[in-house]
Amino acid sequence: MRKIKVFISQAMNGLSDEKILKNRDKLFNRFKNSVINFYDEPVEVILIDSYVHDDPPKDACEPVWYMAKSLEHLSKADVMIFESGAVQNRGCDIERHVCNAYGIPYISLAAINKPVQKIQLEEVLGNICMRKQSLHQLDNDSDK
Repeated sequence: MRKIKVFISQAMNGLSDEKILKNRDKLFNRFKNSVINFYDEPVEVILIDSYVHDDPPKDACEPVWYMAKSLEHLSKADVMIFESGAVQNRGCDIERHVCNAYGIPYISLAAINKPVQKIQLEEVLGNICMRKQSLHQLDNDSDK
């Protein structure tokens, strides 16, 4: 069964924990339904739990500490999805730049529901497959 690990990039500043988690579930379910309807075979779409429940150490720069935790979770993702307008948020923009720099596919949830953007979803899902094959090849090469 194909597995796709999803990281959600979303604005959180000024939102309650409840609102953040509710938005995250809504975004994930929209993406999951789009992906499941896209493939002819069973797909397991896994949400990476990137919500940080811990508080930063007293001597840490709080936004940087949270960003580091976020990037740690992003490093495990096959794809990053973000809500419209999220890239205007400083942290979401940094996550998008990291995806560009390291070849992690990403897509806006606003794009998924537009018929013209189905091609973008197809491209992102294709990039996930190619990235997984490349990572698998690197693992095999390092075993030699």
